[in-house]
Amino acid sequence: MHVEIEGLLALQSYDQRVSAIEAELTRLPNEEAQINQRLTAQTARFEDLKNVTRQIEADRKKLDLEVQSKQQLIGKYKGQQLQTRKNEEFAALNTEIERAQNEITALEDQELELMSRYEDGQKQVAQEQANLKTFETQTKQSKENLHKKITTLEAELAQAKQQQTDAEKKVSEETLRRYRRILASKKDVAIVPIVHGNCGGCHMKLTFQTVLSSKGTEQLVACENCGRLVYSTE
Repeated sequence: MHVEIEGLLALQSYDQRVSAIEAELTRLPNEEAQINQRLTAQTARFEDLKNVTRQIEADRKKLDLEVQSKQQLIGKYKGQQLQTRKNEEFAALNTEIERAQNEITALEDQELELMSRYEDGQKQVAQEQANLKTFETQTKQSKENLHKKITTLEAELAQAKQQQTDAEKKVSEETLRRYRRILASKKDVAIVPIVHGNCGGCHMKLTFQTVLSSKGTEQLVACENCGRLVYSTE
């Protein structure tokens, strides 16, 4: 086995660790954004429910004002009845009074319905408020855990990068350049084991000469199919 294989394997291990941590650190802010979005949505639902319930009460109060207006109108009609001496006018006023009373009955029925809806709405608001409070507590804890995780990963990344740097010093500059060039091209790994005569990267069959050369120490050997460096485990 080539003398620098062990160094490259160690370096590749640290490279993978660095990449994995960096990917996780890139993902975590998106996770926090999703947490904030869920809290925003939960808060919006609560506010919408409150506004709907408030509107129900506002509509009920509007109906109540209409009832009061109709009652005042009935009082006015009754006052006019006391002043008139004509049967026709008295009868006409009586018709208006009956119409107003019927309208009051209809308005009061609507009020009762709105009162029932308002009562149900208040219960829903109270329940949703409790749910929101619980969700806010859970969200706070989730974000705290997330920030702790980020802090831990940042420390691990610093350590992994130092190990990466130390490992780079253990291989020659020429080998390091070759390794980095292959890694940049393949995106995953640059050095792989030979498994049953096949490349551990592309899984294609290697030539007998490549397998044989991988057991020596004179030179680094590459897969003739994918270009990754290969080494023998035998």
